Amino acid sequence: MVRRSISFGVLASLITVGLVASQPAQAESHRMKHKIGILAGVLGDPYPSIISGNVAYNVLDFLRVQAGYGTGSAAGITVNSLGIGVRALVPDWNFSPMVGVSFVSNTVTIDVSQFISAFNGFSVSGTTSSLYIPFGFDWQTEGGFNLGFGASLSTKVSQVLPYITIGWFFGS
Repeated sequence: MVRRSISFGVLASLITVGLVASQPAQAESHRMKHKIGILAGVLGDPYPSIISGNVAYNVLDFLRVQAGYGTGSAAGITVNSLGIGVRALVPDWNFSPMVGVSFVSNTVTIDVSQFISAFNGFSVSGTTSSLYIPFGFDWQTEGGFNLGFGASLSTKVSQVLPYITIGWFFGS
């Protein structure tokens, strides 16, 4: 397992170096031309979610603030997540590694009747909050199209979930 992780890390580094080397030198990335964005995601951002929607703002060429809502449901358990956070990117790079920190508030609802038929229509709900660390890659084109992928690590349950986002950024 460790060998596979190292191989993945080496491959990701080589791809990043290759993409960076192929980019022409410029004064700033496309993030400064298109600052306000809307993103749709699958898995993990805000953590945990199956599908999500986020709004983002590129404050600086290397700093993005982001807020979103995500939801997921399986086996009678529904999780609704509301998150806000910051993302750090490499200045001047349109395709950039990304790392961030986010705060999330989760509402968990368990439909007890899914597990015990005598409790028909009975559910239990509660809230919890935590920090999570998203990390991965982000690419923004000159026209504003954005693609992000990576993983989110919860500081509460020490579990990593992958994510992918697709969206559009507009002029400021």
